[in-house]
Amino acid sequence: MYEKERQFTVGEISQATGMTVRTLQHYDNIGLLPVSGRSEGGRRYYTEKDLLKLEQIVFYKSIGIPLKHIKEKLTGTQSLPALQKTLEEHLILLVQKADAIHLAISVAESTLEVVSSGNYPPWEMMANLIQLMDGSSLINWSNYNFDNNLLNILKEHNIGNTLTNSTEIYHEMRQIMITAITLRETCQKPDAPAAQSLAKRWWEMIMSLTDGEEATISAFANVNKNREAWPESDRKLYEAAEPFLEAALGVYIASNDIEIPNSFLEKE
Repeated sequence: MYEKERQFTVGEISQATGMTVRTLQHYDNIGLLPVSGRSEGGRRYYTEKDLLKLEQIVFYKSIGIPLKHIKEKLTGTQSLPALQKTLEEHLILLVQKADAIHLAISVAESTLEVVSSGNYPPWEMMANLIQLMDGSSLINWSNYNFDNNLLNILKEHNIGNTLTNSTEIYHEMRQIMITAITLRETCQKPDAPAAQSLAKRWWEMIMSLTDGEEATISAFANVNKNREAWPESDRKLYEAAEPFLEAALGVYIASNDIEIPNSFLEKE
């Protein structure tokens, strides 16, 4: 015997999903999620298939995909390869947006530190820095050819083994560089408290990434030697920060009697 497909009123869908009736009506009006029909009493209803579509809409919307693009993805059932491509492409956009927001936060924090210390920010430098880093993102490193030795070391140390982990490392490095440039532009000395605090932060990050192991430090040093292959904005940022950061780190290492591995300050 034929079993009638279950029907849900707009109110029932609203109560079950937490979505307002107005939103559901809007989705109906723009053709994103039309009601399946009307009951004998004239009430609009949805089906279980509509519920599945709504779940997809909620998911896509939560990761920032515009409604007009969501509508295109609901025209039929996406194959797994097509769904994978959709998610991968949007993940790239999310990472780029996150990197841009974090960059703005880093610049704002550095500027606030300058103001809090009783100085005016180096406006020209800040403007140039923002312009330099416009569009910079971890995604830009996808074309960099990391050698297998380094990749194996990173895997062994669980470094960059997830996108979240890689992003955290990238953001921390950029923030350190931005702070170094800001300190330099406000005429801070390498032995000043703020510079030494930054040097400590930089040294602890290096030790965290390498465990102080000679082979790991050497592998990272090889990346440093290959700067011409870096994304341009990140290379220029590092080169602008490097002199001050190295000077501050030199003071920090000497002041704390730190014994450093032979490969740590390798030069070409």
